[in-house]
Amino acid sequence: MKKILVMAALAITFFSPITFAEEAATADNQTTPSQTIPVDTRIPQNINEYYDYTSADYGYSLKCPWKPIVVDLKFEDPPLRGEQLFFLNDQNEVVFRYRIVFDAFNDSAVPDFNKASESELKDYLDKFKKANRFELAEITNISRTNKGAFGITGKEIEVPDENGNPVVTPAENQAAVTFFRQNGQRMLLMVIADDLTREMVNAYGFSVSTFQTSDAKKSAK
Repeated sequence: MKKILVMAALAITFFSPITFAEEAATADNQTTPSQTIPVDTRIPQNINEYYDYTSADYGYSLKCPWKPIVVDLKFEDPPLRGEQLFFLNDQNEVVFRYRIVFDAFNDSAVPDFNKASESELKDYLDKFKKANRFELAEITNISRTNKGAFGITGKEIEVPDENGNPVVTPAENQAAVTFFRQNGQRMLLMVIADDLTREMVNAYGFSVSTFQTSDAKKSAK
C-alpha cells in the first residue's frame, strides 16, 4: 500500500495553533488500522446508503460513505483534539481518510466567513491559497446559514531540484480541507487520498454538510 502523506505545510501565521506543517511532520509516524472489514468501495450514489457515525468521545456526528475505522488523534499527535476516520477496502487498504480536528485555528487569525465583507474574504482566500499552494480555494456553504473556507491541492507539485530550480512532479497524495465555526467550535475537516477522485470529494462535501457538533463547553475533553 502506498504511504499516505499529508499535504504541503500551511503557514502558521494563518492557522496557528493547528497547522498542516504539524500534520505533515506526524504523517510518517501514523499507523494504519489493521482490522479487515469487507466493504463496498463504491461511493454510494444514494444519500440514504451513507453510514451515520457519532463520536462518543467528541460529541460530533456526520454521515460517511461507509463505516470507518476510528483512531483518536491523541494516540498519534497528543496536542490535537479529534479523530481520523479510515475507510478501508476488502484488501485492508486505506481508500481515503477523514481528519477531524477541534480547536483548529485562532479566532483572531481567521475572519467570520458569515459576516466578513467580500473584499476581506477575497484577501484572505488569496493568502490562504498561496500559503498552501492550493489549486483551488473558495468560500463554501456548510449549511444554509453557515459558511467555511475550502481548499484542495493539485495532482502535481513543484519541488526544488539539486540546483534549487522548481521542478513539477506528481504529488504523493491529494487533500481537500474545509474549516469553519459551529456551536463555538473551530473545526477543520480534511479528506486525504493517494488519488483524490471527484466522487471522493463529492462524498466528503456531503459529509461536511452533515457535520454536527455539540456546544464547545460540552465536548471539551
